[in-house]
Amino acid sequence: MCIIIDTNVLSSVFSSKSQDHSEFEPVYNWIFNGRGKIVWGGTQYHDELVKNGKYVKLFIRLGKMRKVKKVPTEDVDKIQAKLKQDFPDPKFNDRHLSSIVIASKCNIICTNDKESYPFLKNPSVYPRGISKPKIYRSIRNADLIDDHNIADFCKPLEKLSKDEQTSLRNMLEQY
Repeated sequence: MCIIIDTNVLSSVFSSKSQDHSEFEPVYNWIFNGRGKIVWGGTQYHDELVKNGKYVKLFIRLGKMRKVKKVPTEDVDKIQAKLKQDFPDPKFNDRHLSSIVIASKCNIICTNDKESYPFLKNPSVYPRGISKPKIYRSIRNADLIDDHNIADFCKPLEKLSKDEQTSLRNMLEQY
């Protein structure tokens, strides 16, 4: 499975010190111990990631370990501009996530932004042939963490070696 992780839940997924980490721990475990990959891309996601600071290094490290797939920025930005034109509602502030879904065909989004759910789940946002995404918002959605939810964009799937897992856990202890 590949998953788009909204920047608003990065600490919930990756920091064991986060108050709601247990709700997002299946995502963490699937990436670190399983065959999961993170999908991201576009200017807005990049800017939010940089603003969040400490997770930039993690994404770089995970990318070197084949656990992150980046959708080309220009692809995401072009789709996002079209979505802004077609769906101008200012409450739809996560168009970049829908744009990543469209560009990559990754159909799982991890977020706790309840205001975005109606927009992210709106089938009219997605062109024919692109499924509306499923939302991982808590441990109740752990059944989504499955290698069957994999987009071709994310293949091949690989597990981290024990040394890579240890290295990442040591890095995350500082978060």
